[in-house]
Amino acid sequence: MFTNRFAVSFALVGACLGGCSTPNGAVGVQPLSVPEKPRPALSESSSITLLESRGPALDVTTPVGQELTLVASSAQSGGQALRFSVLPLTPAFRLAGISLGPEVDPVADFAMPYTSRFTAERGLVPSIPGFTRFLKQTTPPRELGSTETFWINTGDPRTGGDREQTCALRRVSDHAYFYLDLEAKAISEENLDKLVREWEERIYPRLTAVFGSEPRPGVDGESRIFIVLSPAVDNWGKEKGLMGYFWSRDAVPSTLSRSNQKEVLFMTDQLFDRPELTSFGTLAHEFQHLLNFSRKSARLGYRLAEETWLDEGLSMYAMEVAGYGLPAGDYHIAKDLRVFQEDSSSFSLTSWAENPNGFAYGQSYLFVRYLVDRYGPEIIAEILNDNRAGVSCVGAVLAKRGTSFSEHFRAWSIANFISDTPLAQNTPYKYTNLSLTGVFKSSTGAEDIVLRGFQTRPTKDSEVNLTLKPWGTAYLTFGAERAIPWRVKVTGENSVPLLGATIVP
Repeated sequence: MFTNRFAVSFALVGACLGGCSTPNGAVGVQPLSVPEKPRPALSESSSITLLESRGPALDVTTPVGQELTLVASSAQSGGQALRFSVLPLTPAFRLAGISLGPEVDPVADFAMPYTSRFTAERGLVPSIPGFTRFLKQTTPPRELGSTETFWINTGDPRTGGDREQTCALRRVSDHAYFYLDLEAKAISEENLDKLVREWEERIYPRLTAVFGSEPRPGVDGESRIFIVLSPAVDNWGKEKGLMGYFWSRDAVPSTLSRSNQKEVLFMTDQLFDRPELTSFGTLAHEFQHLLNFSRKSARLGYRLAEETWLDEGLSMYAMEVAGYGLPAGDYHIAKDLRVFQEDSSSFSLTSWAENPNGFAYGQSYLFVRYLVDRYGPEIIAEILNDNRAGVSCVGAVLAKRGTSFSEHFRAWSIANFISDTPLAQNTPYKYTNLSLTGVFKSSTGAEDIVLRGFQTRPTKDSEVNLTLKPWGTAYLTFGAERAIPWRVKVTGENSVPLLGATIVP
């Protein structure tokens, strides 16, 4: 959560330890040895105090001579300048610098496969007068070897150009047609069979069990989804960060000339050149977008689309549901999560485009994962079936459970900091079978990703000025060299409510 380093001492291990196998032979997560000068050690005797401002300030008095970590969260919809005053304050420690190595060249590393503008800026097509949903009569099954044309976006942000590509039907399964672009690289029969197995045995049944099914028949009267592999998806290798996409324009009944009028998922023909956790995980990721759109937006007559931060968080969780994702050792997700852990105050849960690099997949994933851990996987279907989006949607679902979005956000902020420590035992502030530290091995020879947990910002002066973004969180550690009491005062402009907690080792 910030560029500064943190303070909670313990060694967390990955979800897959001791040489156990991960899906498709993935490397998995390796245990992280205890780093020098870790975060303050937390034990069962450590204490957590929940805080909430009722006026313009939040006052905290800590025990004599002890270190305290403040979790300060902004519960509001606009940017908010927060002023932290600490008296008296002399830092009791200096955190050791931790070098995680140079960043990998984004051109050479296909890193985050979800950074396409389709998932980050997806929305409804422009409104069409007299626009109504309709279902065509069910069409007869396609024949293997038959060809069909698809409008495919190249993913090139400089042109945004669509290409009409001719594709051949190579496989038919119970729930999908699999097409291969005639300009695609050769893909072996073995790999095509593997793709069908992953779809039918893992992705489709696991996701529909949690998220619900797509409409059958769909907008085109077909009972199957279309999965198209094409070099146009990543602009013939020029847009290396793009693995696949779902675009709502294809699933909306309209007269748009470049709408495919099908529930269709597009994937790069480089699919089998990438780690299988990434390639098949991306297919699961994009399938959730399709399910989300069809179960919420289409159901509501296309008047509403889920907010990006929540839709992306659900898609990241969908990867885990299918057996991929962070618990299976996905290096790319760990890479994004590391930025969030190290500089949390630069992030906003809800203002997706304002986050570093314009996205925050790891952050949104953790928020949805914590929802499931607290309230069970059935909460996912409730979100998709709710007639609202974003904060109001999650808030309404949580209200049925006697809590609120802000209360859950504070609990989640605490869980990020203490999960898997002894302090988290017998509290709701923990993830289930998910560790936020470990070494994520790169299968491509790129830099291994080391997660060391959420970092706190040690204070150096008596005052810290910090701006929190909407629904953002900062972790700050204060200490006193001498056995004297001290006070932290957090003041928000315009008396905006602040949520927080203190954690004393």
